[in-house]
Amino acid sequence: SSFELAVQAIREGYTSIMIDGSGRSFEDNIALTRKVVEAAHPNGLPVEAELGSLAAGERSHEGSAGDVEAYTDPEAAKQFVDGTGVDALAVYGSGPGSGICGAHRRGFTGSGHWNGPWILLGCSGS
Repeated sequence: SSFELAVQAIREGYTSIMIDGSGRSFEDNIALTRKVVEAAHPNGLPVEAELGSLAAGERSHEGSAGDVEAYTDPEAAKQFVDGTGVDALAVYGSGPGSGICGAHRRGFTGSGHWNGPWILLGCSGS
C-alpha cells in the first residue's frame, strides 16, 4: 500500500506489482497507482491495483446488498484505469448476482469500458 514498498519489490526482482490504494481518496489512489505504474512499466512489470473496498462493519462484505457505496462504480473504474495505466484492476462486489459480481449487468464490459483483466473481490458468496 506504499510506493516505497512497490519500489522495493521492483528492486528485489518481483515479477508483478499489486498496489492497494483503496483506503485513500479516489484522487490519491489514482496518483499513487500512476506513480507505481511509472516505476514498474519501464522494468517490464505489470501492475494490479484495487478500487473500492471490502469495508468494515455494516459496510463489509458481511453487510447487506444495499451497501452499494462500497461497490466499485463502472465509470469510476474506467476513469481510474485511464488515469493510471494499470494492467489489471481488482474491484469489489458483494456476492453472486449483486454488486459487480454480475459485471455484465452493471456496465463493466462492452462498449466504452475497459474489458479487463478484472479481479472480482467479494463475489464468492461465502
